[in-house]
Amino acid sequence: MEIQHIKWSDIAFKKDLPFAKPYTFISGSRDMSYERILELFKENIRSGDIVWGIYEEDYIVGFDGQIQFKTLSSSVLKQFEKKIENANIPRKIYFVKYSQKDSTFLIDKIRPTKAIFINTSWQGVFHRTEVFYGLYKREIKYDLVSPFTSEDEAKEYYSNLEPDLNKLSDISSNLKKKKLSNTEIFKLIDSVSKRSFDHTFQVGEVLAKNGIPLLTTWNKCVPYETYPMHFGSLREKNFSPPGDLNNYDTIHSEINLLLEAIKKKSDLKDTSLYINLLPCPTCAKAIACSDIQTIYYKLDHSEGYAYKLLTQMGKKCIRVE
Repeated sequence: MEIQHIKWSDIAFKKDLPFAKPYTFISGSRDMSYERILELFKENIRSGDIVWGIYEEDYIVGFDGQIQFKTLSSSVLKQFEKKIENANIPRKIYFVKYSQKDSTFLIDKIRPTKAIFINTSWQGVFHRTEVFYGLYKREIKYDLVSPFTSEDEAKEYYSNLEPDLNKLSDISSNLKKKKLSNTEIFKLIDSVSKRSFDHTFQVGEVLAKNGIPLLTTWNKCVPYETYPMHFGSLREKNFSPPGDLNNYDTIHSEINLLLEAIKKKSDLKDTSLYINLLPCPTCAKAIACSDIQTIYYKLDHSEGYAYKLLTQMGKKCIRVE
């Protein structure tokens, strides 16, 4: 089997491409197992050559340093190459290395017969990305597929990461006793939000009393964290418009926090909620009916619905720049 490695910069301004149609483009992606890469290869090699994109970056853009959003590793790819290089298959595979910011330009240049994208290999909702509009404009067929071979692999992937992820949301014994400033609490929120697997928006929050952290939570994918990665995002399946509250894969962090408070029998009286995103209308109603007294937030949501409701219910609602 013929294998070629190409850099995007080598073909970006050339008139002729080194590969000829029909071919399938498998986009640069998040990390996958050797078994899943081999599966994708077998599924698509029958219909023609394969142009396989490899991201230059170590993480999906927008999720730098987050272990659940690592890009495809070179070691797994080398293992895959060794497997197929001596295969007696009358096809070719081209590995194209490129930066994520060049994704739209690459697709517009090569215009594949079909494109394959691996779930959660981008930040935000796929049908609101420039890549999607490029596909639509060129009438290129595409599929969004799982990075896993099975549901068991999806669950095992999360299980292997869970110990390290838990460190992001854990409140050390020192923090439980120490009064923090608003700035310090929002730094803690930045860490907690990175615990989320929601590639559309990561929400994190801290419940505190007199500046002392009590609980941390995040928007948690259900029925388990890697479920939307394997089966696909509800927002993407249903082409949800911005602000849609009917199609999402997570239990919102505010509800998650209230449930944790019940489990741990936490007293919410005179507590403060710190969150990076103003609660949605549904969560705002739940918080408004709780004993939480003050809500600190950074970003607006639903045209300030929560702010109006919470203040009407006698809560303090403070935006932190």
